[in-house]
Amino acid sequence: MHTTQHILKTIFLVTLTTNLIACGGDSVEQNKTTHTTTNKQTNKKTPSTNQINKPIIQPNDNKTIVVTGDTDSQQGKMTSLIAYHPEKIVKEYQWQQLSGKQVKLSSYHQGLVTFRPQEIGLYEFMVTLITEDEQQYTKTITINVSPSTTKTTELLRDRAVTGNRNFIMNVSNAINKDNLVLEVKDNSKYKLVANLDKKTGEVYVRSIQSNKSQLVKILVKDNYQVLDTAYVLLEASHKSISPYFCNSSGAYCATSETLGRTFVYNPNSPYRDVLQKCTFSNQLKRNQLCTIQTLPPLGYINSQVSLNHIKDRLIVGEEWMGDRFMDFMKNMDNHNDLKTLFGSATAIIISDNIQVPFYWALTGAIYLSPYDLYLNEKEFLSVAKPYDYHQYIARGESTAFIWQYLQGDRSIAVDIKAQRNLQDIYYNFSALLYHELSHANDFYPNYKLINFDKNKTMLDNLGTVSQMTSNKLKSTYPLKSNKLKNFASHKFNGRTVGSETINTPPSILAKEFFAEGANDLYNYTNEKEDMAMLFEEVMMKYRFNIDRHISILDQSNNSIIANKKNRVFDKNVLPRTQMVIKDILPQISSNFAASLLKLKNKE
Repeated sequence: MHTTQHILKTIFLVTLTTNLIACGGDSVEQNKTTHTTTNKQTNKKTPSTNQINKPIIQPNDNKTIVVTGDTDSQQGKMTSLIAYHPEKIVKEYQWQQLSGKQVKLSSYHQGLVTFRPQEIGLYEFMVTLITEDEQQYTKTITINVSPSTTKTTELLRDRAVTGNRNFIMNVSNAINKDNLVLEVKDNSKYKLVANLDKKTGEVYVRSIQSNKSQLVKILVKDNYQVLDTAYVLLEASHKSISPYFCNSSGAYCATSETLGRTFVYNPNSPYRDVLQKCTFSNQLKRNQLCTIQTLPPLGYINSQVSLNHIKDRLIVGEEWMGDRFMDFMKNMDNHNDLKTLFGSATAIIISDNIQVPFYWALTGAIYLSPYDLYLNEKEFLSVAKPYDYHQYIARGESTAFIWQYLQGDRSIAVDIKAQRNLQDIYYNFSALLYHELSHANDFYPNYKLINFDKNKTMLDNLGTVSQMTSNKLKSTYPLKSNKLKNFASHKFNGRTVGSETINTPPSILAKEFFAEGANDLYNYTNEKEDMAMLFEEVMMKYRFNIDRHISILDQSNNSIIANKKNRVFDKNVLPRTQMVIKDILPQISSNFAASLLKLKNKE
């Protein structure tokens, strides 16, 4: 049985009479959400709209900028191109290939990009940098690719990050790590530190923020022999002045890290100039929150949300993230559930800045992690993993709540590092989106958007929603077990509780759990998670006939106390689920009960 739980923290907006926002951190005011994902995909590789055919400003070489990379490379070797301005903050990069066998770059909008040439010869590229003062710099670089003479060892992926970021790089699984050591070549003010965990193969990296960009090298050695050299471009960035995207913990902080570079996936989006500053900027302040007229939720201006509408609202860290997301939407949303649910969102951000997915009512945007979308080691190594969010999980309890999604007898769980099954990725991602988008439609129901004032922000329009579904669920079908509420608060939020809670006999917790209307322990963290867990599970069953199994274990002897398949069919749970469906996705509520009954009868 697969027992690994993929915990996802969802940061919420909690509206008080003072309109304060509670999210992130460990403040009493906050609500956190953890969740599990499930996914699927199809094999597709259509050219991105951001590729080399996009016309770019004509070259005008400027010696002010630094353009470097693997100017002498080998056939089949991962090759890097690097550009930065040593004195200014760059707001936009544009790469273009000028000559040589056409290749696809890892990105066309980052300061450090990579490609793998399959033919020998000369490859010429041009890069245009636009700095924050609207100055434009253009320069070319030529890469000479010779025949491969020796087998190269590629252990670390070159990458660009902003300063003051804790992140994790991953060493390839293709080598024994026992004798590996790291050496950092850093003459910058960043003072980058890199430490290798030989057991996991993860490299923990820390840098100090600077107002100047700098290129750093990390040498991977086996004793005295250099096996690989990784470039890390540390880009200059502004110190955060936002109470929301900030460099410290706290009740108002959505992230504790400086934001890395992202870009609008569709360069022709009509919202290209406002998407990032409205939803993903460490300069964002309360008086700068965007009005609905500036950045409306998708359903406010579209009676039926389309793939193109969604594409216009997509912000990504690398092209493959946007490609995978759009492929998912094309192939997994045949009933248009997700397109409808996206009506309550203003934007979709996919970036490795995001530790775990969340929906944020402050901006109306949904924030997703590329760790839920990568398919192979190449993509896995391209993601700078944040520090482990499992720190939020408490340890030492006598009881464990374990769940898994099964398709027939087969688990759809995906491995963290291995080559992953495309269909399972998409199933997991479907569950994630059902969960997070139910939060969006709890705060801002699609059918209520017509009443919103376009001159107000999403936050200021929140009062238009008379009663959230999650609040109605709590008042109509409350969860009453204080033992389970305390246990969940300790388990997921790390709250200090007495030993009587931690050591409550598993049989007692199991008895109280199955006597009430929750489908997971996580429901007991707050009413919003109660609602989202119900919606996620029932939609996975309703659309994909995927079963959710939950078991309660006595950890003292690793024995199963109780288990249940498809808890949403239980007589105590089904009325609560039907209420949630009716409010969150009323389009399917008319035949929902009959369809579920048919599925139940087939078991």
